[in-house]
Order: sequence, then structure tokens, then C-alpha cells
Amino acid sequence: IVLTATQKIVIFYGSGLNKSFIPSTDFFFSSPRSNKMNAIAVVDINSDGFVDLVASAQDDRNSEFQFISYVNMGNR
Repeated sequence: IVLTATQKIVIFYGSGLNKSFIPSTDFFFSSPRSNKMNAIAVVDINSDGFVDLVASAQDDRNSEFQFISYVNMGNR
């Protein structure tokens, strides 16, 4: 879930069927106010069978891009 007001991406683990999300969440990405998140992708980066996340953000001050990856280790 992308929380645009706070510039964070939050991960809820589980399938969501029958309210089966795991109670804990992870804050995968937190960005200063000058960065704007502009893309998120779900892909198996390391071919281990678990989906991973990649996000990008652009810094308004200098137009630089930042890429962040979250590799799912299968422990959730």
C-alpha cells in the first residue's frame, strides 16, 4: 500500500482471504518530502519463487532518481 501523504510504502503479509493478513507490517520505503514516489513493480528479482518489490522515487530538488528493492526471503 502506498501512503502518499507520508511518502511510505507499507507491506501487509498474507493472502487477505478471510482476514488472513499477518498482524505485523513492514515499512519498506520511507522518503523525505522532497522525493516523490513514481513507480512500484512486483517481480521475482532473484528467481527464488517469491515476489519482490522495486520502487523508484524522484528528488524534486535535482531530478535524481532513487531505486530501492525489497527482496522477499520467504520468511513471511
